[in-house]
Amino acid sequence: MKLLTIVIPCYYVEQYLAECLDSILDSKYNDVLEVLAINDGSKDQTDAVAKEYCQKDSRIRYISQENSGVIAARNRAVSESSGEFILPLDA
Repeated sequence: MKLLTIVIPCYYVEQYLAECLDSILDSKYNDVLEVLAINDGSKDQTDAVAKEYCQKDSRIRYISQENSGVIAARNRAVSESSGEFILPLDA
């Protein structure tokens, strides 16, 4: 179990997602966190960016779902998280 899960709902965020993930991965708390990126039906390159980061770092998990809204994306991430604490973060 990780201490912190950072939840990132993603909807057409291809231009921001890499910078967001880089800033998280540069933190000094890397050994205690997991990152869940939830693609909520984006048709841009959000999917490709998220998958690229998943291959780079095992702490990042990626889930893709049909567009259901930001609340549904956050709820899905909460149900799949393993962190003791959850931090929602917009990309």
